[in-house]
Amino acid sequence: MSTLIGKQGRRFRDLVINRRAVSASTTALNTDYMIAVTDTTAARTVSLPAVATIPSGKSFVIKDESGAAGTNAITIDPSGSETIHGAATALVNTNWGSMTLVSNGTSWLII
Repeated sequence: MSTLIGKQGRRFRDLVINRRAVSASTTALNTDYMIAVTDTTAARTVSLPAVATIPSGKSFVIKDESGAAGTNAITIDPSGSETIHGAATALVNTNWGSMTLVSNGTSWLII
């Protein structure tokens, strides 16, 4: 059993994140935290929900668990005209790479 010490000395036991493994393009769900792309034998896309449909501060981690995103990138695509740091899309294009995004209520930021 692991114990993490949080803000103000509070203890968190057995912190578990919601990881969803996908082997094809997908849309992030409001219940997701980590989206693990397990197959990049072809390019994949992770579409993000509209920021208006999720709470400000919601974050997603997109992770290449196949180890081949350097060959077939994972495109992260925000909803409609929304942006990621001002860009139309973002890429995970390094083997075993990942990207963490957070909503600020109007767009997506990379952290």
